[in-house]
Amino acid sequence: MNHKGQIINESYASYHVKYNHNHNYYYYIHIDKRITLQLTITMTSISTFGTLQTPQKNAMISSVRASILGNDKEKQRVASQLDLFKSIILHESDPSLLKNTAIIIQSFSFAKESATYLIENGMIDALITSIVKRPGLAELNLKTLFNLLSTTSISGIDLNDYSDGTNLILALNSILNNDSSSSSLLVNVYLLIPFFKQGSGESGDYAVSRLYKGLMKRLAFLISPLFKMTLRLNNSLDDLSNFKECLNSSMIPQPAPDSTLTAFANELCPLLFAISYILNIMPEEAHVDELSLPLPLYYTLTSLLNSYDMTIKLAAANMLVKLQ
Repeated sequence: MNHKGQIINESYASYHVKYNHNHNYYYYIHIDKRITLQLTITMTSISTFGTLQTPQKNAMISSVRASILGNDKEKQRVASQLDLFKSIILHESDPSLLKNTAIIIQSFSFAKESATYLIENGMIDALITSIVKRPGLAELNLKTLFNLLSTTSISGIDLNDYSDGTNLILALNSILNNDSSSSSLLVNVYLLIPFFKQGSGESGDYAVSRLYKGLMKRLAFLISPLFKMTLRLNNSLDDLSNFKECLNSSMIPQPAPDSTLTAFANELCPLLFAISYILNIMPEEAHVDELSLPLPLYYTLTSLLNSYDMTIKLAAANMLVKLQ
């Protein structure tokens, strides 16, 4: 079965790509009505790919993307070209080429068998480097990395084992402290954190623990509207005793409505679990200096213990226990 790829029109030429089962991509380069050149590229050659013009590269990768998405048989055939895809995300600069290649790589991460191809090919190291060097692809690559770690038998990764491991912490901190970071990007950061094994940083600090302040900043921002709702539900304008005395009270405040909590759950739960993980691995001396919960945050977290959503309840309880 031949797969017709995308036709890319340029002012001076158009490129028409076809694919066959020998992993050859045929480019019919139409210079004008009189001249048609046929160029055959075998995907096994990274050096050959490097000689192509950007439109040709885009046509080739777009065709690969179209052929493998949802097609496991094609994915198996293309698996031998993972070195090429890895080279692209590390060394190319065209945004469309990078995005399409990242999507191709991600398509391998959803099932255990194909995810194993990525791990055996050293893709974890390449993904970490790409996250550091290509912020525009961070959301895609973070999701791919999470998929790899959650669908295979890898229990976690020590960032000291990777060339840009330390820089990854800096990149994640930058995402956490960037007010324009999207919710989906942040969630991918939160989901990935529990897979990081603890390791010593250059200054003797614990590298992963450096994410704590950025995560707490995000939690303060996210939980602020929930605190206001909880405060109104359990107090009056003239009497704030339920809030002020919450540390000494055995009564758990009524939480925000379930519909509201559901809207927050997709981001709040991964964030709470990420913070709990860091609290668990943070050195004991840090607990004295850094780990004190502001009263509004404590009040809101305790209210979540009354939520009907078991995931929210567990996430809140997990964090409160870690801070005891």
